[in-house]
Amino acid sequence: YPISPATTILVFMERNLVGPGKFAYQVSSEIESITSVLGASFAGKKAMSATAGPGLSLMSEGLGLAWITEIPLVIADIQRGGPATGLPTKTEQSDLMMAMFPAHGDVRLPIIAPGTVEECFEAAIMAFNWAERYQGPVILLGEMSLADRVENIPKPDLPTYAVEDRLVFQGSNGYQRYDGFELSPMPIPGSPGSYVANGSEHDAMGDTTHLPARHVQMTERRFSKLKLLEDGTYERKNAEESIVVMPWGGSKGPVQEAYDILMDQGVPVGWYYTMYLHPLPPAMLEELRQKELVIVPELNYQGQLSSILRSQGVKAESITQYTGLPFKVRDLVARVGEKVRSHRGGMVQVRAETTRNTTSNGAPAAEILVCGAPLSGRCRASLKRPRPPCPTASSWRASAAPATWSTSWRASSPSAYTASTAGPCRSPLASSRRALRPIP
Repeated sequence: YPISPATTILVFMERNLVGPGKFAYQVSSEIESITSVLGASFAGKKAMSATAGPGLSLMSEGLGLAWITEIPLVIADIQRGGPATGLPTKTEQSDLMMAMFPAHGDVRLPIIAPGTVEECFEAAIMAFNWAERYQGPVILLGEMSLADRVENIPKPDLPTYAVEDRLVFQGSNGYQRYDGFELSPMPIPGSPGSYVANGSEHDAMGDTTHLPARHVQMTERRFSKLKLLEDGTYERKNAEESIVVMPWGGSKGPVQEAYDILMDQGVPVGWYYTMYLHPLPPAMLEELRQKELVIVPELNYQGQLSSILRSQGVKAESITQYTGLPFKVRDLVARVGEKVRSHRGGMVQVRAETTRNTTSNGAPAAEILVCGAPLSGRCRASLKRPRPPCPTASSWRASAAPATWSTSWRASSPSAYTASTAGPCRSPLASSRRALRPIP
């Protein structure tokens, strides 16, 4: 059903799904859309629909039916500002909770949220692979800023992409599709092993039952199949840092640019990213649980992904924006930097690397470059002596190599630190008595 900003997908399908074995159909409502997709997949075909937030709301009961009957399908939800009619032509990332928990009862759907135009291609393939593999609905979570964008990308090398198909029952009659706690092959109507796909809780044959033991078995079966989808990939940079930034979806681009600027400023922060939001790659989730803080920039009021991460044992906090517009890089640089500083209680770590040879004992001999002063940018420090005259040996420590040193200090305010760069400073670096001046 055409709806902004998902209509671009409908138009593309109408132009390209032409010929034997291909079919695009414009229906009269989102309810007809989800039930048509259910019927096509029940008959053995790969099927999908595309919608936006209001349409996903109408599809919620059909998605619950696909979950309980274990029928694979893909729904692309192209997010826009909400609720209700909201902002039909503006971008937002506020459908995550609804996409993951769209139906009543115990339901938690797999979600893939691409962050770039190029990732959209792979995400669509993986959404179908996941749906066919675990035999259930998958949400492809996009947003207006990606759906209405035209961009040149490298031509995909199609043979490198694996395409999966569902397990199909090949035996004789008498098959019980819903027997056991694990995934089982799916019979196709008209072939042996026919069954009833029942929206009521069902027994092994698919017939209605309200027995507590059967409801327990089927609930655990449906959730256990999610473990089949733990093959998602992820990105990470400076993973040793205790504070990391983790964007999702279309916010990846501006956050990536802001992160690069923060790296140039020497702000100690790492980077994590994946388009596989549920289930998260297990190794990534375990690494995130070890972090002091995971900063999640997202375009919604409630901080939806950080809330989900906290429920999984991750110390996550959001940087939110709900203007209907993408993040601005300069705002992200300021807000992420402030998050890092406030979490450290005003402590800012500085890495100092020699620009000339070191003395025989490994101390800096002349100039060093102070990297990572996020309150005032980079500065150059000229040492008054061959080595830092620190009051204690622990004030300076060799980090990566004898030529590399690091320390931390407490800055009372950005203006206080900026003022200290004008001449020889005793505070906050009084022990080393450096003369600091900005690098042009």
